[in-house]
Amino acid sequence: MATKKLSSIVNKTNRQWAWQFLRRNRVYRDAYAFLASLREEQRAVFEKLIRGQLDSYAENWSQLGSLPVKLFDRNYLWNEKDENKTLDEYVKISRKRFLKAKKHYLSIAEDVDDLILRVMPEFRADQYGLFEWIDPGIEEMTAEQADAIWFYSVPMEATLVRAPWLDDKDISFEKSDWKGVGREVLLGIKEAVEIDSGGVKNKINRPVQSEILPLKRGINGAIFIMDNFSSPPSFHPVDGQRIPIGRDPEPLSLDGDTLVRATFDARLPIEYQIEAVKNYLAEQQKELQEAGFIDALPSRKGRQGVFASYVAILDLHDQGVSDLDIAIKLRKLEREVYTDAQGKEHRSYVDPIRPDLATSQEHTSAIRKQLERARRLRDHGYRSLALQMD
Repeated sequence: MATKKLSSIVNKTNRQWAWQFLRRNRVYRDAYAFLASLREEQRAVFEKLIRGQLDSYAENWSQLGSLPVKLFDRNYLWNEKDENKTLDEYVKISRKRFLKAKKHYLSIAEDVDDLILRVMPEFRADQYGLFEWIDPGIEEMTAEQADAIWFYSVPMEATLVRAPWLDDKDISFEKSDWKGVGREVLLGIKEAVEIDSGGVKNKINRPVQSEILPLKRGINGAIFIMDNFSSPPSFHPVDGQRIPIGRDPEPLSLDGDTLVRATFDARLPIEYQIEAVKNYLAEQQKELQEAGFIDALPSRKGRQGVFASYVAILDLHDQGVSDLDIAIKLRKLEREVYTDAQGKEHRSYVDPIRPDLATSQEHTSAIRKQLERARRLRDHGYRSLALQMD
């Protein structure tokens, strides 16, 4: 996206406001700056890794090995403490550890291909609800541009998943529907090899379902993978296609307090099931909000003035302006000075809109509450805002 600064837009959409809050998010700004500091070839191989397009780490090690350890979850890298090391430096040090321990260690090619490289969430654009990284220096964007940057891929799984790449592999189904094929066949790397499920050995750091998957064939010859939901893959939409995200050695699980999984039956009316799930989600959301586990969704009512105030409060606070001065500036407070019976001067501030707020403490308290709500939108609420319908 071009970084051309557009004229200020008064009436913004939810997604335009969401961008205003995200571009002020410190974690996002720092992550963007760090990725932008990488060399072009480093960014290219990192993007391939994110999209699961690296069949072999070893074959791409000249670029992959130059990536900083900081980009990855170090729980899977011997809790490496030096985030400034490169992956190549980490591997070489790890080999020395093996030598000191007098243990057998693998060749460099096998070493790196057995690495578990899990990208830290802050370095994934989709974790912010974005299709791709957007320069936080872009101050304004049109409604059309804002509509194009946001996305949320609703996790959807089916018991039978169509696998068209297996149709021409000449797989036999004579003995049983529960036949497995090797990982290479599933990825289309090698010729079809039928593997008996009882004789498959799980390989280290690879999902079981990549080694042995039960298959079913329809009367039209179409082959489907049977998924028991124990280890559903993660996908990223690219040009209308769903591609796997990286190598994730752990199954996706419902380990978040806010996650809900619904199972639909394609034989039954879709509208009825969607309505039932919608009602359940609404009630669940209400219960979690009332219990304090999640914040209430930002309201659309009067958003133009409220969100504009939030953005202004965030900027002024970052500039070091005091809460009282913020209130004076944004609310156009009128200062009144009076002298009491003892001859002592007192100052009060009158808000033309909220005359009930008389003391400076009341004004600053109101600003602090708004600052708290603004921070919630900046730090995580922007995603909910971006997905709300205008």
